[in-house]
Amino acid sequence: AEGTPIGYDIRFDYRNFSHKYGHTADTDGNTENAFALGFDLFAPFNGNQRIGIAGNARYFYYTSPNKYSILPIDNHFNGVLNPYYKIEGENWHIRLGAKLMLVAGLEEWDGGKFYASPDVVADVTVAKHTVLYAKAGGEMHHNSMFDLSQANRYTSPSRGTSPSFNWLDAKVGIKSGVAAGFWFDLFAGYKQ
Repeated sequence: AEGTPIGYDIRFDYRNFSHKYGHTADTDGNTENAFALGFDLFAPFNGNQRIGIAGNARYFYYTSPNKYSILPIDNHFNGVLNPYYKIEGENWHIRLGAKLMLVAGLEEWDGGKFYASPDVVADVTVAKHTVLYAKAGGEMHHNSMFDLSQANRYTSPSRGTSPSFNWLDAKVGIKSGVAAGFWFDLFAGYKQ
């Protein structure tokens, strides 16, 4: 609310996903339980500035109805912490931050891995319907059983993929609405 010393946004999510069949039609499929908590805590100041910390945490818990079945992946935790500073002008916005990403509990990674990436976004309106922008950020891809089934419904129900990181995804460009209902976006980018 306007004028409050601290703002917040807290979200909790639970997803249960399972395959009807395992590796063959004679076996039942594995189940993935995903518990997620997301948050954004921030303090506005000087009218147009904000300092905050956002993040999310996910715990993936896998079960199998068959004692001989191979679970797709170890139970594990993924977390992202995102401290940031944001300032807005009359026709411009800047957000400066960093993303600290952690995966813990995977045996193949000796327990855990840590990655960091920038989180920088800037844009300025240079004409009535024209915006110059720049972004640099990173992202963690959970690659859960559910995520893989969304990408390819024929994926093996008895295999899993570890989370992956994209530590830099940068883009600069110009967006313009040259006519009502018609926008174009010219940009160049780099992803690693």
